[in-house]
Amino acid sequence: MGSFHLFLLLPTFFSLFLHTSPSPIIQAAIDQGTKAYYNCTRNSTFASYSAYRSNVKILLDFLSSNGTNNAKFYNTTVYSEDTADPVHGSFLCTRDTIPKQCQECVTQAAKLISSLCNNATEAIVWYQVCYVRYSDRRFFSTVEESPKLSFMNDQDYVGNVGRFNNIVWDMMNDLRSEAASASNKSADKSVNITDNQKAYGYVWCLPYLSVGNDSTTLETLRFELAKIEAATNRFAKENMIGKGGFGEVYRGILSDGKEIAVKRLTGSSRQGAVEFRNEVQVIAKLQHRNLVRLQGFCLEDDEKILIYEYVPNKSLDYFLLDTKKRRLLSWSDRQKIIIGIARGILYLHEDSCLKIIHRDLKPSNVLLDSNMNPKISDFGMARIVVADQIEESTGRIVGTYGYMSPEYAMHGQFSVKSDVFSFGVMVLEIINGKRKGCSSVSDGIDDIRRHAWTKWTEQTPLELLDSNIGGPYSPEEVIKCTHIGLLCVQEDPNDRPTMATVVFYLNSPSINLPPPHEPGYFKRDRIEGNKTTNKELDNISDSINGITLTNLFPR
Repeated sequence: MGSFHLFLLLPTFFSLFLHTSPSPIIQAAIDQGTKAYYNCTRNSTFASYSAYRSNVKILLDFLSSNGTNNAKFYNTTVYSEDTADPVHGSFLCTRDTIPKQCQECVTQAAKLISSLCNNATEAIVWYQVCYVRYSDRRFFSTVEESPKLSFMNDQDYVGNVGRFNNIVWDMMNDLRSEAASASNKSADKSVNITDNQKAYGYVWCLPYLSVGNDSTTLETLRFELAKIEAATNRFAKENMIGKGGFGEVYRGILSDGKEIAVKRLTGSSRQGAVEFRNEVQVIAKLQHRNLVRLQGFCLEDDEKILIYEYVPNKSLDYFLLDTKKRRLLSWSDRQKIIIGIARGILYLHEDSCLKIIHRDLKPSNVLLDSNMNPKISDFGMARIVVADQIEESTGRIVGTYGYMSPEYAMHGQFSVKSDVFSFGVMVLEIINGKRKGCSSVSDGIDDIRRHAWTKWTEQTPLELLDSNIGGPYSPEEVIKCTHIGLLCVQEDPNDRPTMATVVFYLNSPSINLPPPHEPGYFKRDRIEGNKTTNKELDNISDSINGITLTNLFPR
């Protein structure tokens, strides 16, 4: 006789149910979730009253509180104030749990994990519908096959065991591939075992896993030109939603009704094969809820085309440039956008399978979905660097004036701290509600930084807040976000926090932040030594739907 199981492997949920009655036994599987399983790493422990233990407690509180936010997955890192003793943690609930069940499971698991794995530096607790995990090492975005847990169903399969195993094996392999390419990283399926028996299975991958981790290849993203032409009505003018130096962006609808954004590079585009391959190579390996998702690409005839998910609310600058639209951005929306952008950049810098410096972060490259969740786009200028590389230099300055860090604009030196600087400018703009980072004032001074610094030194930081903001807001949160923005735009890159620290600051309800130094200011004539003209630096890309088409090159 054969048995069937529910397997829980990190970092994926696999489940299988055998059904011989009219409906799946999902409720029965959920009801078994009262029993806990755990695994502790005992090769190292922490002292009972250490900073690490304190951070573990804070982390578990964070996980429990975020279990109440209708999220079925959450990960974060907690540091001491000097960024020492980091604790990395996450929770995941199965797809079929309702929010209340997920909340209760995560809360209970968080309570149990410290007592079950007393003083262990790494631990995980499983229920059948959720798990909670923490570690002193950063395990996000990594594929790990241990520890693993197998739940065995009490029923034995009676029948042709070989046939049963083959059918189930094929089903689970299909589910693995389907989940890898699905937008929600999950898939479910049923297959007939006999005339009156069905097997039900589903796979749910952790949201931060890349496509490559989940068994898909770049070739599976290739689109035929005919399919794209059909979706856009042969690139009809009425479907054009954006235009810029690299080409045009079209809204398209595939045969299955799915909306897409099609970025069609022109033959005379400055983005040639190098930039195109770079963008495909980078985005295809990135999977994060705060990054725009690449759906596919086309290299056929003379066409170079990128296909992205369609993001309905256009880009952040679409709201910042219009007074009426700015009123639609409540403080909670703005705070969510700030945190989401920070999480997306952190993923690029530390949590993805690659270490990526974006180099062109700005409001027009931040898209907003139907729930106002931000998604970072346009990776044509992104640079992949080795994991331990601190800084790199280039003779080709690319990016947008106002968001470039001084060391990059003047000397061509860029690092993760260059992206931190760009993020800081955006934070100040989101708070203020105006795109002052790209102001064309006569003296070339970047006035959003000066304006924010003036309000900070005058001890009137709330005067920076957009007067058109709608709804209530927390003065403390506004001041904290302003403080973080000023820390990010400090002139010395070494003074700027990492994005991991920024995310920690944003997630901490109360923390003493270090005092900021005066922001770095630079004038446009100081950039000309890098052979980048004022005209080029002022050329802000067009972005209507948000697939940004940057037109910025040195002479």
